[in-house]
Parts: sequence; structure tokens; C-alpha cells
Amino acid sequence: MMRGAVPPPAPALSRHLWSWSFGLLALAWMTLVAVSYYTGLHEADEITDGQLVSAAALALVFPEGPGAGADRGAGAVQAPISAPPAIPEGDRTGYVQDVALLAWHGETLVHDSHGLAGRLPRDDGTGFSTVQARDGGHRWRRYVVHDAARDRRVAVLIDLDDRKALGRDIAEHIARPALIVLPLVALLSWWTIRRGLRPLHRLSQQIQALDRTGEGRLSVEHRFAEIDITVDAINGLIDRIDAQTEREREFASDVAHELRSPLATIALQAEAAGRAQAAPAERAAALAQLREASHGAARVLTQLLDLARARRVDMPAQPVDLGALATSVLASFAQRSHDGGHELELVAPPHGPVVHGNPLMLELALRNLLDNALRHTPAGTRVCVSVAQSDAGIELSVLDDADAGAGADAGSGSGTKTDLTPAGAGPGDAGAARSAAGLGIGLKLVARIADWHHARFDRSPPSPPWRTRFALCWPPPSPSPSPPLR
Repeated sequence: MMRGAVPPPAPALSRHLWSWSFGLLALAWMTLVAVSYYTGLHEADEITDGQLVSAAALALVFPEGPGAGADRGAGAVQAPISAPPAIPEGDRTGYVQDVALLAWHGETLVHDSHGLAGRLPRDDGTGFSTVQARDGGHRWRRYVVHDAARDRRVAVLIDLDDRKALGRDIAEHIARPALIVLPLVALLSWWTIRRGLRPLHRLSQQIQALDRTGEGRLSVEHRFAEIDITVDAINGLIDRIDAQTEREREFASDVAHELRSPLATIALQAEAAGRAQAAPAERAAALAQLREASHGAARVLTQLLDLARARRVDMPAQPVDLGALATSVLASFAQRSHDGGHELELVAPPHGPVVHGNPLMLELALRNLLDNALRHTPAGTRVCVSVAQSDAGIELSVLDDADAGAGADAGSGSGTKTDLTPAGAGPGDAGAARSAAGLGIGLKLVARIADWHHARFDRSPPSPPWRTRFALCWPPPSPSPSPPLR
């Protein structure tokens, strides 16, 4: 399809359902016609065979055979009836068939109603058979029977064309009502489908009106359970979208706030450093804080880029060994912790535990927690990465034993100790330049990664000797498949 081409309109559901219904109805009707045709032929065979047996039995009742008379000499053959009596027409005689009769007394033909004796092959046996006239005429169904003494023989025949016509007539009478009813049933099906889909049409109109009316939810008052399930699913989706939108709004606000602080500091300290009357020491301090603020802004942008890069990787949820992940990340911070005078520890089992997730995102979350701990705690602080599994679930945590006043403030989570007040600025300028209270952009990223992985970001106080704790907590593993990343 060419880019920008308008896709064809989707077919109407009512027409789709009616097409299937009409197709199935037509298939059922054709099946009925086929069954009716077979049934008509079968019933015609049974009716005519029974008629032949009855006629043959009746012919044997006559002592000398049909047509015998006192004036018949020995060996004489009764002349065939030139024109058998016409069958009276009427509602009760529609299925009456013309039957031919041949009778023998010994080897003498005593009766031939249709002059067929010389045109058909001789048959001294008994029972049913199908014979063809020698002159290429019609095919006949024949039934031959002997009397008890076997000195008299009767053959009764019926034209197979008449027999097939009877079968077709029976089939037509069976299938004709269905043919008449077919258009009516198709019309009723169309009306029923349209009426049955009316609640779905109303629901689609309500969905289209959501943005126009400003209402955030669909009405839950419906007559049918299937519509209720759909409405509940849509309302649940709206709730999740609203929650996600609110999280995005808060995240954007936090990012703006985190960037505003270093940018404000950069502006203030640049102004202070540019003052002509500023002393060299004052200018040097302003430049130092200017560098610190620029590094802070670069750090925020780096974290955002790392998050965007991790989310951009099209990687499905896969098993992630948290013990191996913690070992790898902790090793990459070894030199930095040594330079800063921190002591790193790892508490983890030899193997596992394992969670399902995006390894790049989980690594980014752990790196942010370690960066936060090393950046906002003084030298000599113990920083521990703990991986544990219990009946309560799986936990990946970063702890430190720094005093509350020396590191990240447990209540604010920001913990930035650098004095961002420019030299010569008053107390009011310091409030605008400080990092705002809250989780901070790094911890906000960790909270979002935890939410994407169906985990909980926990900041509850640890047990001594630890003073600060940040943890990603997963529920206990279940045998059912893990849900996809959000």
C-alpha cells in the first residue's frame, strides 16, 4: 500500500453476519434438495416395487389367469389390449402408475396387456429385475412370480421413466415449501441481525461521544452480559490510560523541575561570576558551582537518554538473573566507590533469583540507585546491594548507613547537599536554586521502571545498621505466565 493511501472502509458487521447466515441457509436448503431428491427416488422405488408385488399377487388369484375364457382354444394367446383403460385424473390418482401385465400358463402366454412379450428378453426366474426393450425402447422394472404348482407364471412391469418421474415429483413436493420459505427466512434473518446489533451500535456511539462530551466513562447500564464485559474492559482501559497520563504528566513536571534547578543555578552563578566587582575567590566559587550545576543538568539529560534508549530496544520480557545483574553493575562502580571513599557490599545467593523483565531497564534502575547512594553520601559510607527471595517475594535493594543529615534525606529523596546559592545572593535566591523535594529524576526513573515490570518501588526504613533503603519488590513467582511489560 502506498504511503498516505486511504485504507478501504471496513465492511459492516451486520452485512458480514447476514452473508454468513444466508450462506448457511442456502447450504442447508441445497442439502435439503439433495436429500429430498434422493428420498423421492428411494420412496418411488419402494412404492412401485410394492405396487408390482401387489399386482402380481392379485393376478395369480384368477384360476386360469387373467383373460381366460371358454372360447379360448388350447395354445391360444389372448390378444393384447390395444389401449389400456385410461386412469381417471384427480387429486387421489396423482401417484397411480401404468402397470403392464404378462401371464403364462405353462409355456403358453395367455395375457399381454401392452404387447411387450416379443420386445423383452425371456426370464424364467422369479423376483425383481431391470430389462431393456430389444428395439431400444424404454427400460422396465419387472417382477415375476410363480404359483405354488409352478404351472402358471405372472410378470408385472412398470416403465422406469414413469418411476423416476414419480421420484422427482415427490422430491419437488418436499423441497418446494423450503424454496418458498427461503426468501422469508433471509429477510427475517436480516431484520433479526440488525435488531440484535442495535446495542452494539449504541455502544459505538457512546465511545465516539467520549471526547466530544468530556465524559470519561461509559454507562454500565446494559441489558446483556457481553456488552457489560466490553464496557468494563473499555472503562478499565480508560482508567489505565488516565493513570498513565497522570504519571506522564507528573514525570514531565519532575523533569522540568529537576532541570529548572541547575539551569537557575547556572544563570545565577554566571551572573555572579560576571560581576566586575567580584573578588577572585568569589568568582572562583561561582564558577565551581556553575560547573556543578551544569554537571547536574547533564546528569538529568543522560538519565533521560538512557531511559529512552532502554525503552526503544524492542526486547520482550525474558528471564533476568538478579544476582548476576547485581554483580555486574556493582563491579562497574568499584573504581568510583574507591575514589569516593565508599565501601561496597553485595549480599546475594550464588544463583538467582530470576524475574521476567527487560535486562537493560533493570540495569538502568540499579545503576541509578547506586549512583544516588554514592553521590549523596559522605566518604566512609557502606553501600550494600542486596538480592533476596522469600515467601513475601523477590527484592532487589540498595542500602547505606550514612546519617540522615549527611546523605539523601529519607523524607525528600533528593539529598543534594551542594549549596546552590550564588556568592552574594540573598536567602530568597537560595530557595529557587535548591533541588526540589521529591524523589528526584533518578529515583523517578526507577519508580517508572518498577511499574513497567509490575514491581513495587519501596522506600520503607531498613533495620539497623542501615539508615536508607531503596528497593524493587516483586510478588512471589506464580506458575502462570508473567504479564507483558507495560
